[in-house]
Order: sequence, then C-alpha cells, then structure tokens
Amino acid sequence: MLELLYAHFKFDEPYNTRAHFENDYDNGIEAATAFHLETMREVLECKESMLLTAEEDCDKLQAALEQATATFNRISTEMSEESNAHIDLGHERLDTSVNTNAKLFAHIEALQQNSDQMTTAFNNVVEFVEGKIREGELS
Repeated sequence: MLELLYAHFKFDEPYNTRAHFENDYDNGIEAATAFHLETMREVLECKESMLLTAEEDCDKLQAALEQATATFNRISTEMSEESNAHIDLGHERLDTSVNTNAKLFAHIEALQQNSDQMTTAFNNVVEFVEGKIREGELS
C-alpha cells in the first residue's frame, strides 16, 4: 500500500532522514498551493462573467464551488500546520512511523479527492456560463 502511495504522489522511498521527508512534504504543499492559487484565479475570472446573471442554477453551482474551495483551504491549512510541527523520528525510519505516515497520507488523499471535487464544481460553472453565452444571455 505504501509503495502505491509513494508512486501515486511521486515521492521517493523510503524516507531515511527528516530532511528527505521535509523536502517531499514541502514540495507537496508547494504544489497544492500553486494549484489552489491557479484555481482561485480562474474562479475569480468566472465570477466576473457570472455577475451578469442571478439565476438560481448559477447560484447553486457557485455555492458548490465555494464549498469545495473552503474544504480545500481547510485541508491545506491542516497540512501546513502539521508540516511545521515537530517530527520525532527517533531510531525508526520514517516509512515505518505509522502515525506520521497515516496523517500525511490522509491529508494528501483528502486533498486529492477535494481537488477532484473542485475541478468538477469549476467545470460545472464554466459549462453553465458557456451555455449562457451560446444562448446569447451572456456576452
């Protein structure tokens, strides 16, 4: 299972040093932050287009996107807080530290699932707006 997670998130294995772990963890947070910023930029651009309409369907789609974004922000914050927390490897290699890996991979998995939800919600908003443009209701 651990090998699949390493492969899926493109982490090197195994972690033998704290620095090795922190490097991959920092890279993961950096990638998540970059994804979040790009998504938010696209959301803001889309919101500008949606100001022209106040239809209930659009409001529902926008609410779904905002909820997914809020969840993404919460998970990202938790990951950032944990990345700054003390990690005591003791005499164990990190890949055998069950608690450390469980927290890390739970957050990464939740972030992955939520990014999928954000993508779906964002695509729904874009599809709605593009439909209104095709129908001539938006320009």
